[in-house]
Amino acid sequence: MNQGLVKFSVKGGDWLGSYFKIIIMTIVFLLISLSNAYADNGSLQELIDAAEPGDTILVKQGEYHEAIVIDKSIQLIGEEGATLIYQGEEPAILIRADHVNLENFKVYYQNVESLAPAILVHGNHNRLQHLDIETNSFGIRLDEANENTLSHITIQGQEETPINQRRAGIDLWISHENEIF
Repeated sequence: MNQGLVKFSVKGGDWLGSYFKIIIMTIVFLLISLSNAYADNGSLQELIDAAEPGDTILVKQGEYHEAIVIDKSIQLIGEEGATLIYQGEEPAILIRADHVNLENFKVYYQNVESLAPAILVHGNHNRLQHLDIETNSFGIRLDEANENTLSHITIQGQEETPINQRRAGIDLWISHENEIF
């Protein structure tokens, strides 16, 4: 039995029937493709790992309790209310690729006894935008990361921590020609 195949027939065998088949096959293919690239409160890392360079992953609203590593040029775009929550020693989001677009997320990050930031970028030509970050650590660190664009980002530390003990919102280390709006 061939699972996953769609079989249909159109009577008459005319040109209209051939176009109908092509349209139906195209719609089925697009629906299958879109369903594979749409996160539905599952593992974001599994979707990132399965993505091909250049793919777009649309993330539904909801809470995702994990740290993620983006190691290929993809777009990770959250719907309103898409929230990444992570507590640990490594960053909540690590970008180790060029040409990544990270957009429209809330990030809640609690650092456990290390200096890791909520978001660590080791790539070039990336775009981070429309992010709300709450953390007890650094918000974003660009580490040997050049020509990135950061815009519409809010970083909030813990108000109960004295201001002279809070870490930086954005930390730059050997990073050049970045644009921060």
